[in-house]
Amino acid sequence: MDTNQAPVVPEQNESWWIRDAEFFFSNGDCSILVENTLFKVHRFLLTRDSQVFDKLLSGGESVQPAAEFAGSVEGVPIIKLQGDTVVEFRALLWILYARPDVTHHAASDVTLVPKVLTISTIAHRYGFKSLESWVASSLLEHMSSKRLTSEVLLSTGQPFDILEKILRVGMDSNVLSLRSLVLLNWLTCLKCHPSLPSSVIDIVDRYDFPEFKGPTYYHFLVGTDQVPPPHVRLLTGDIGLSIAQRTRLLRGFMFLSGLWDSLRTSPPTFSEGEACTHHEERCLPSWNRRWVELVKHDTVLSRCSADVLGKLGEVGSLLMADTFVEAELPSECRNLAFSSLSEAIAQIDQSLAQYFVDLAP
Repeated sequence: MDTNQAPVVPEQNESWWIRDAEFFFSNGDCSILVENTLFKVHRFLLTRDSQVFDKLLSGGESVQPAAEFAGSVEGVPIIKLQGDTVVEFRALLWILYARPDVTHHAASDVTLVPKVLTISTIAHRYGFKSLESWVASSLLEHMSSKRLTSEVLLSTGQPFDILEKILRVGMDSNVLSLRSLVLLNWLTCLKCHPSLPSSVIDIVDRYDFPEFKGPTYYHFLVGTDQVPPPHVRLLTGDIGLSIAQRTRLLRGFMFLSGLWDSLRTSPPTFSEGEACTHHEERCLPSWNRRWVELVKHDTVLSRCSADVLGKLGEVGSLLMADTFVEAELPSECRNLAFSSLSEAIAQIDQSLAQYFVDLAP
């Protein structure tokens, strides 16, 4: 294309597109066609913060995303954008034309988070740097002020899709604190979501962050509200996962089941209390004996054999309420014993990703 001469385009028959009801201005100097909807807006709003639009609208060098000329309307050439949706482009124009009080409201109203995330997608695509910064700041404020909580996310029915979009904003804008806040909400949503869709596994595989991947694979494996449970359906292939994903889950099942086989006969040990005078003779044997008995309790056995964290939590609750342990162990040793159990749970929880690994090449 000759970059020094505007293309000659014919007037376009209007029968196949519709004018946008909100963003079609009679004094607009820029016509943009998205899908079947025509927008007539003001060029300076699109070009002042986007080099991509600056190049697209100047008829200069080829840029991505792709666009093509599609005739003209009222003497103004129509540029047809490829790959965008009407919802995305309308959201972009909404924020570009918004007054300061509207942008402030959008940054504080949690119900507008889906629109803010839509803005982030198209703003990143077209390189609106200031808009990307505004989106990141808005989302950070929502999450740090706890307006956007796990309860709110779960109520949408798509908590993990929303959190992935926020995570992507944090990565694109290099706002590391957003990743930490997403992780906290992600873990809470996992624990409150007993039946995870396979798409959640796809999300964590895209990023390969251990702190996300380990807990997600684990909760998918031991999900409680699926019949048959995931660890059974892994063998049939009827679970919406790739061969590599099923392999990781099966290896995790094997490793974690083996870990429980070891733990159910060998509880976490604990050191001797300063005031304890019969640690080896009484405290440890009493703790170990009661442990071996309580791991056979129905609430423990009802859990998947790979649900090590769930089983340890059940055993811990039983031990806390156990009168035998209270009678046999002095308070200092009981506290040390429960601390050792808590530490074991935390250590396993933090290292979950190491159980869900690929086969060695």
